[in-house]
Amino acid sequence: MRQPKSSGTTGELAAIRALTEAGLSWRWQVEIKTRFSRSIFRVDFVIKNPIHLGRDVTYEVQGGLHYRTWGGKPALSRMAKDEAKRNCLKGDGWPYVESTDVEIKKEPGKVIMRIQDALAHPDKYCELPATVRKELKWQAENL
Repeated sequence: MRQPKSSGTTGELAAIRALTEAGLSWRWQVEIKTRFSRSIFRVDFVIKNPIHLGRDVTYEVQGGLHYRTWGGKPALSRMAKDEAKRNCLKGDGWPYVESTDVEIKKEPGKVIMRIQDALAHPDKYCELPATVRKELKWQAENL
């Protein structure tokens, strides 16, 4: 297994603390291959689902770099990559939860409640708009 890309952002470290305190079993910086992309995605966390076996939940902490601007332009490339990852994971049946680094640091209880809801109701966190489902189907057929 490869080493994590970093020693942990402050948001990821806050998430580690919150997940551990909540008694959840998790893995950090996990690589996932979906049927919708040739790429292997790295997610911040995969949380083991003790209720619905085999329906582990992905959790991403979005830091400030995801939304920062360079030369007055938003980080559109980063945001597009995040959206593609989210859609491919959800389309492949991975329940997906995300928060900002500020949210996990200031309101960890709210984030943990969303994760626990995703563990209890995984299908709710895989929902995609019809247009995205159609695009993913095309991608899967043409890879």
